[in-house]
Amino acid sequence: MPGPRGRPRSSTAGSGRPASRDVWSKLQLGWLDFDRAEAGEHKLSRLGPVEYNNRLPQALVVDLPKKTVTTWINAPFAGANEWWSGSNDNLDVTLTRDLDLTGKTSAELTAKAWYDLETDYDYAYLEVSADNGATWTAVPGAFNGTALPDNAINGSSRGNWGDLAFSLDAFAGKNVKVRFHNTTDGGVHMKGLALDDITITVDGAAVLTDGAENGDNGWTAAGFSRITGTFSKDYDQKYLVENRQYVSFDTTLKTGPYNFGFRNTRPDWVEHYANQNGLLIWLWDSSQTDNDVANHPGAGLILPVDAHPAPLKWSDGSLMQPRLQGYDGDLRLRGHRRPEPAQGRRRHYRQGRKECDRLQRPHQQVLGRVQQVQQSDRPRHPHPDRGPLEQPEQAGDPGPRQAREVIPAPTDVTAPGGAARRGPCGGGSGVRCRQRRGPPPVRSGGGLPLLQRAVQLWMSAAVAVAGSWVGAPL
Repeated sequence: MPGPRGRPRSSTAGSGRPASRDVWSKLQLGWLDFDRAEAGEHKLSRLGPVEYNNRLPQALVVDLPKKTVTTWINAPFAGANEWWSGSNDNLDVTLTRDLDLTGKTSAELTAKAWYDLETDYDYAYLEVSADNGATWTAVPGAFNGTALPDNAINGSSRGNWGDLAFSLDAFAGKNVKVRFHNTTDGGVHMKGLALDDITITVDGAAVLTDGAENGDNGWTAAGFSRITGTFSKDYDQKYLVENRQYVSFDTTLKTGPYNFGFRNTRPDWVEHYANQNGLLIWLWDSSQTDNDVANHPGAGLILPVDAHPAPLKWSDGSLMQPRLQGYDGDLRLRGHRRPEPAQGRRRHYRQGRKECDRLQRPHQQVLGRVQQVQQSDRPRHPHPDRGPLEQPEQAGDPGPRQAREVIPAPTDVTAPGGAARRGPCGGGSGVRCRQRRGPPPVRSGGGLPLLQRAVQLWMSAAVAVAGSWVGAPL
């Protein structure tokens, strides 16, 4: 149900505004207009707000040098090489060979095995097919003399090599295919299965001894590979740079974030705060398959680059909740004051703030901006007895229902020679302001405050890329 001035009433059930997708999701869906830059290239890109249709690119994609990742699995049992299943989610890999048991009465396959498979979710088998691969049967076996439950290798060998043994007597007299088969689910994955010194004995004589030292040696590997205990692989990585402003679906950056969970002390308490707007940089690291930082701290498929990585604390020295730590992770516009966490108070009134960007250099094409706060722009401390703000609000901050409108004066920005004529709000930066009551008006059907439609917003930010700098003015 629409609220005042066409804004949705988020307090009414079912009337909230949906949040936008991140820049990576839009890129994957083909919904993103973007500019491109290479690492080491000096390039100036003008970006429009990612959540508003305009003629400017919505994002900058920076191609970085490939990332080489070397992973240690184990030490081979013997020699320099071993067979390895790989380590990933949703694996379905095989190591297969033909075995002719025609006219034979007994057969056995043994191997040295090292394995680290997610218990009860990831499994490995020795399978045999007597119909040229149309169907496969898991063969009963043992590890270090103990029968394999459900004919499956699962769990961990605890970092040690052990002895696998499988009887193939049931297939004597047939021409068969035999394979190792490793499958994993889509969740957690471990280091996988390693095999060495594979031996096939038929009627008491060894017909195959393979230590992974002589190439494929008759095996067909589909996902398995020969490694030395470590392996290296190159992965693509990119910076994705976007301009996040409080417009369109990104208005939820200001009104949407929340934190709760004080069940024992304040079960009905919900904290509301605003995520800082500005230039947000993401690192797309294709060496990762998910963002589960609990399993790989500090690395993920697509994670924001925190412009303010130092842990945020309340004035009493206690750390803020993890949900709040990233609210200021972007690069702010020059001259914009970062919202600071507030403690022990509610601020649900409408409040406007005058924030003028000083024109510090003639080539920095910054005019101005108004930040109109619809809700509290600061996370609130759940314990009001922890003291006042570490950094109190600026003196002269406009009170409730006050706002300042910044009007650009493009013909008066600089005097000849680059000297500024007038100041901010009346004195030297080429920006003049006038006082008004209430929020800036909204143009009918436009969905954006008139001021934000009238003022061309520019941002200059330097993004470090492989020892070089990419300038991204918006």
